[in-house]
Amino acid sequence: MNDTRGFLGRERLFYGPWQAFERALARYLVHIGWEHVALIGGSGDNGGDIIASNGTKEVVYQVKFRSNGGAVGKEIVEDIKRAMAFYEIKFGCLVTNGYLSKGALDYLFTLKNLGYRIQVIEGKDLIEKFKSLTDNPAIQSDVREYQAVAIDSINKSFERGARSCLIVLATGLGKTFVAGKFLSLIYKKYSDIKVLVLANKSDLIKQFDRAIWGHLPKSVSTHIWDESEKPVYTDGVTLATFQSVYNHLKGDKEVPFYNIVIIDECHHAGAETY
Repeated sequence: MNDTRGFLGRERLFYGPWQAFERALARYLVHIGWEHVALIGGSGDNGGDIIASNGTKEVVYQVKFRSNGGAVGKEIVEDIKRAMAFYEIKFGCLVTNGYLSKGALDYLFTLKNLGYRIQVIEGKDLIEKFKSLTDNPAIQSDVREYQAVAIDSINKSFERGARSCLIVLATGLGKTFVAGKFLSLIYKKYSDIKVLVLANKSDLIKQFDRAIWGHLPKSVSTHIWDESEKPVYTDGVTLATFQSVYNHLKGDKEVPFYNIVIIDECHHAGAETY
Protein backbone atom coordinates (compact mmCIF):
# COMPACT_ATOMS: atom_id res chain seq x y z
CA MET A 1 0.00 0.00 0.00
CA ASN A 2 1.06 3.60 -0.68
CA ASP A 3 1.80 4.94 2.81
CA THR A 4 0.96 8.49 1.68
CA ARG A 5 -2.73 7.64 1.54
CA GLY A 6 -4.89 6.45 4.37
CA PHE A 7 -6.25 7.66 7.67
CA LEU A 8 -2.78 7.83 9.27
CA GLY A 9 -0.68 8.14 6.13
CA ARG A 10 1.90 10.79 5.32
CA GLU A 11 -0.68 13.28 4.04
CA ARG A 12 -2.44 13.26 7.40
CA LEU A 13 0.82 13.39 9.34
CA PHE A 14 2.24 16.28 7.33
CA TYR A 15 -0.86 18.37 6.66
CA GLY A 16 -3.26 17.66 9.51
CA PRO A 17 -5.25 19.60 10.47
CA TRP A 18 -4.54 19.02 14.13
CA GLN A 19 -8.13 17.98 14.90
CA ALA A 20 -7.99 15.31 12.17
CA PHE A 21 -4.61 14.10 13.42
CA GLU A 22 -6.04 13.67 16.91
CA ARG A 23 -9.02 11.73 15.55
CA ALA A 24 -6.69 9.62 13.41
CA LEU A 25 -4.92 8.38 16.53
CA ALA A 26 -8.27 7.50 18.12
CA ARG A 27 -9.21 5.64 14.93
CA TYR A 28 -5.88 3.78 15.05
CA LEU A 29 -6.78 2.47 18.50
CA VAL A 30 -10.22 1.41 17.25
CA HIS A 31 -8.63 -0.26 14.23
CA ILE A 32 -6.30 -2.41 16.32
CA GLY A 33 -9.14 -3.54 18.58
CA TRP A 34 -9.18 -1.35 21.69
CA GLU A 35 -12.69 -1.72 23.09
CA HIS A 36 -13.22 1.76 24.56
CA VAL A 37 -11.76 4.86 22.93
CA ALA A 38 -12.90 8.33 24.02
CA LEU A 39 -11.85 11.67 22.57
CA ILE A 40 -11.69 14.04 25.54
CA GLY A 41 -9.56 16.91 24.19
CA GLY A 42 -10.92 20.42 24.58
CA SER A 43 -11.45 23.08 27.19
CA GLY A 44 -10.88 21.64 30.66
CA ASP A 45 -9.32 18.39 29.43
CA ASN A 46 -6.57 18.65 32.07
CA GLY A 47 -3.86 17.66 29.62
CA GLY A 48 -5.54 14.62 28.09
CA ASP A 49 -6.80 14.19 24.52
CA ILE A 50 -7.77 10.49 24.36
CA ILE A 51 -8.49 7.82 26.96
CA ALA A 52 -8.48 4.22 25.77
CA SER A 53 -8.85 0.83 27.42
CA ASN A 54 -8.74 -2.75 26.15
CA GLY A 55 -10.05 -4.61 29.16
CA THR A 56 -6.66 -5.06 30.83
CA LYS A 57 -5.00 -1.67 30.43
CA GLU A 58 -6.10 1.97 30.47
CA VAL A 59 -4.01 4.72 28.85
CA VAL A 60 -4.36 8.48 28.60
CA TYR A 61 -2.91 10.12 25.48
CA GLN A 62 -1.62 13.62 24.89
CA VAL A 63 -1.45 14.47 21.18
CA LYS A 64 0.50 17.35 19.60
CA PHE A 65 0.46 18.25 15.92
CA ARG A 66 3.31 20.29 14.43
CA SER A 67 3.28 21.74 10.93
CA ASN A 68 5.81 19.91 8.77
CA GLY A 69 6.62 17.55 11.64
CA GLY A 70 8.55 19.96 13.84
CA ALA A 71 9.76 19.67 17.42
CA VAL A 72 7.44 19.48 20.44
CA GLY A 73 8.64 21.09 23.64
CA LYS A 74 8.45 20.32 27.33
CA GLU A 75 4.77 21.28 27.50
CA ILE A 76 3.67 17.92 26.10
CA VAL A 77 5.34 16.17 29.06
CA GLU A 78 3.75 18.61 31.51
CA ASP A 79 0.37 17.88 29.96
CA ILE A 80 0.64 14.09 30.23
CA LYS A 81 1.84 14.30 33.82
CA ARG A 82 -1.18 16.46 34.68
CA ALA A 83 -3.58 14.16 32.81
CA MET A 84 -2.31 11.00 34.50
CA ALA A 85 -2.81 12.61 37.91
CA PHE A 86 -6.25 14.06 37.15
CA TYR A 87 -7.71 10.92 35.57
CA GLU A 88 -5.85 8.62 37.98
CA ILE A 89 -4.45 6.54 35.12
CA LYS A 90 -1.09 4.79 35.55
CA PHE A 91 -0.10 4.71 31.88
CA GLY A 92 0.46 7.72 29.66
CA CYS A 93 1.42 8.10 26.02
CA LEU A 94 2.82 11.11 24.17
CA VAL A 95 2.02 11.22 20.46
CA THR A 96 3.24 13.71 17.87
CA ASN A 97 3.63 13.82 14.12
CA GLY A 98 7.01 15.46 14.77
CA TYR A 99 9.54 14.67 17.48
CA LEU A 100 10.30 15.54 21.10
CA SER A 101 12.79 18.32 21.74
CA LYS A 102 15.84 17.76 23.96
CA GLY A 103 14.11 19.63 26.79
CA ALA A 104 11.07 17.38 26.52
CA LEU A 105 13.22 14.24 26.45
CA ASP A 106 15.21 15.38 29.50
CA TYR A 107 12.05 16.08 31.49
CA LEU A 108 10.55 12.76 30.41
CA PHE A 109 13.70 10.97 31.58
CA THR A 110 13.33 12.63 34.99
CA LEU A 111 9.71 11.53 35.30
CA LYS A 112 10.50 7.97 34.29
CA ASN A 113 13.14 7.84 37.04
CA LEU A 114 10.36 8.88 39.44
CA GLY A 115 8.26 5.91 38.35
CA TYR A 116 6.04 7.42 35.67
CA ARG A 117 5.13 4.96 32.90
CA ILE A 118 5.01 7.07 29.76
CA GLN A 119 5.41 5.87 26.18
CA VAL A 120 6.45 8.11 23.28
CA ILE A 121 5.23 7.76 19.68
CA GLU A 122 6.81 10.17 17.20
CA GLY A 123 6.07 10.76 13.52
CA LYS A 124 8.51 8.15 12.25
CA ASP A 125 6.96 5.59 14.61
CA LEU A 126 3.45 6.38 13.39
CA ILE A 127 4.46 5.75 9.78
CA GLU A 128 5.77 2.30 10.69
CA LYS A 129 2.74 1.48 12.82
CA PHE A 130 0.42 2.47 9.98
CA LYS A 131 2.35 0.34 7.48
CA SER A 132 2.01 -2.71 9.74
CA LEU A 133 -1.76 -2.38 10.23
CA THR A 134 -4.10 -4.96 8.78
CA ASP A 135 -6.21 -3.54 5.95
CA ASN A 136 -9.45 -3.83 7.91
CA PRO A 137 -10.30 -3.13 11.56
CA ALA A 138 -9.69 -5.95 14.04
CA ILE A 139 -13.25 -6.01 15.40
CA GLN A 140 -16.18 -6.53 13.03
CA SER A 141 -19.69 -5.97 14.39
CA ASP A 142 -22.47 -8.46 13.70
CA VAL A 143 -25.18 -7.43 11.23
CA ARG A 144 -28.82 -7.89 12.22
CA GLU A 145 -31.18 -9.42 9.66
CA TYR A 146 -33.13 -6.23 8.96
CA GLN A 147 -29.84 -4.31 8.58
CA ALA A 148 -28.60 -6.92 6.10
CA VAL A 149 -31.72 -6.38 4.00
CA ALA A 150 -31.14 -2.61 3.96
CA ILE A 151 -27.43 -2.98 3.11
CA ASP A 152 -28.18 -5.41 0.29
CA SER A 153 -30.86 -3.08 -1.10
CA ILE A 154 -28.54 -0.07 -1.16
CA ASN A 155 -25.72 -2.06 -2.72
CA LYS A 156 -27.94 -3.46 -5.46
CA SER A 157 -29.34 0.02 -6.18
CA PHE A 158 -25.82 1.39 -6.54
CA GLU A 159 -24.61 -1.45 -8.76
CA ARG A 160 -27.51 -1.10 -11.18
CA GLY A 161 -26.84 2.65 -11.49
CA ALA A 162 -29.76 4.07 -9.51
CA ARG A 163 -29.39 7.79 -8.83
CA SER A 164 -30.75 7.64 -5.30
CA CYS A 165 -32.27 5.47 -2.61
CA LEU A 166 -33.88 6.09 0.76
CA ILE A 167 -33.36 4.11 3.95
CA VAL A 168 -35.92 4.54 6.75
CA LEU A 169 -35.23 2.98 10.14
CA ALA A 170 -36.55 3.88 13.57
CA THR A 171 -34.25 5.70 15.98
CA GLY A 172 -31.59 3.38 17.40
CA LEU A 173 -31.90 0.67 14.75
CA GLY A 174 -28.61 1.55 13.07
CA LYS A 175 -28.91 3.86 10.05
CA THR A 176 -25.28 4.92 10.45
CA PHE A 177 -24.25 1.28 10.88
CA VAL A 178 -26.01 0.42 7.62
CA ALA A 179 -24.23 3.30 5.86
CA GLY A 180 -20.88 2.16 7.24
CA LYS A 181 -21.38 -1.42 6.10
CA PHE A 182 -22.44 -0.21 2.65
CA LEU A 183 -19.26 1.86 2.40
CA SER A 184 -17.16 -1.12 3.45
CA LEU A 185 -18.62 -3.06 0.50
CA ILE A 186 -18.01 -0.16 -1.87
CA TYR A 187 -14.37 0.23 -0.87
CA LYS A 188 -13.72 -3.46 -1.39
CA LYS A 189 -14.61 -2.97 -5.05
CA TYR A 190 -13.70 0.65 -5.81
CA SER A 191 -10.68 1.98 -3.94
CA ASP A 192 -10.83 5.51 -5.40
CA ILE A 193 -14.47 6.30 -4.61
CA LYS A 194 -14.99 9.71 -2.98
CA VAL A 195 -17.90 10.07 -0.58
CA LEU A 196 -19.63 13.13 0.87
CA VAL A 197 -21.77 12.75 4.01
CA LEU A 198 -24.07 15.68 4.74
CA ALA A 199 -25.91 16.56 7.95
CA ASN A 200 -27.33 19.72 9.46
CA LYS A 201 -25.21 19.80 12.64
CA SER A 202 -21.52 19.54 13.36
CA ASP A 203 -22.15 17.10 16.22
CA LEU A 204 -23.96 14.75 13.83
CA ILE A 205 -21.14 14.56 11.31
CA LYS A 206 -18.61 13.94 14.07
CA GLN A 207 -20.75 11.13 15.49
CA PHE A 208 -21.16 9.70 12.00
CA ASP A 209 -17.39 9.85 11.46
CA ARG A 210 -16.70 7.98 14.69
CA ALA A 211 -19.35 5.37 13.87
CA ILE A 212 -17.87 4.39 10.49
CA TRP A 213 -14.24 3.96 11.60
CA GLY A 214 -14.87 0.32 12.39
CA HIS A 215 -16.09 -0.36 8.85
CA LEU A 216 -13.47 1.34 6.69
CA PRO A 217 -10.15 -0.04 5.42
CA LYS A 218 -7.02 1.78 6.51
CA SER A 219 -6.55 3.26 3.03
CA VAL A 220 -9.69 5.39 3.42
CA SER A 221 -9.31 8.72 5.20
CA THR A 222 -12.18 10.65 6.74
CA HIS A 223 -12.42 14.43 6.97
CA ILE A 224 -14.62 16.91 8.84
CA TRP A 225 -15.89 20.03 7.05
CA ASP A 226 -17.68 22.48 9.31
CA GLU A 227 -17.33 26.02 10.62
CA SER A 228 -14.10 25.25 12.47
CA GLU A 229 -12.35 22.67 10.24
CA LYS A 230 -11.83 21.98 6.54
CA PRO A 231 -10.27 18.99 4.76
CA VAL A 232 -6.71 19.44 3.49
CA TYR A 233 -7.15 16.67 0.89
CA THR A 234 -10.21 14.95 -0.58
CA ASP A 235 -9.50 11.20 -0.78
CA GLY A 236 -11.96 9.01 1.09
CA VAL A 237 -14.99 10.21 3.06
CA THR A 238 -15.73 13.88 3.76
CA LEU A 239 -18.36 14.59 6.41
CA ALA A 240 -19.78 18.08 6.10
CA THR A 241 -22.54 20.30 7.41
CA PHE A 242 -24.94 21.59 4.77
CA GLN A 243 -24.25 25.13 5.93
CA SER A 244 -20.51 24.80 5.28
CA VAL A 245 -21.00 23.49 1.74
CA TYR A 246 -23.74 26.06 1.06
CA ASN A 247 -21.54 28.96 2.19
CA HIS A 248 -18.68 27.56 0.10
CA LEU A 249 -20.93 27.54 -2.98
CA LYS A 250 -22.22 31.05 -2.26
CA GLY A 251 -18.63 32.22 -2.54
CA ASP A 252 -18.56 30.85 -6.11
CA LYS A 253 -16.05 28.20 -5.10
CA GLU A 254 -15.98 24.76 -6.64
CA VAL A 255 -16.86 21.71 -4.57
CA PRO A 256 -14.75 18.59 -5.22
CA PHE A 257 -16.40 15.80 -7.20
CA TYR A 258 -17.97 13.03 -5.10
CA ASN A 259 -19.15 9.67 -6.41
CA ILE A 260 -21.58 9.10 -3.55
CA VAL A 261 -23.50 11.57 -1.38
CA ILE A 262 -25.08 10.33 1.84
CA ILE A 263 -27.63 12.64 3.49
CA ASP A 264 -28.12 12.00 7.19
CA GLU A 265 -31.44 13.02 8.75
CA CYS A 266 -32.69 13.68 5.22
CA HIS A 267 -36.16 14.75 6.38
CA HIS A 268 -34.53 18.20 6.67
CA ALA A 269 -33.99 18.24 2.91
CA GLY A 270 -37.02 20.45 2.29
CA ALA A 271 -35.05 23.48 3.48
CA GLU A 272 -33.94 25.89 0.75
CA THR A 273 -30.27 25.56 1.72
CA TYR A 274 -30.43 21.80 1.12
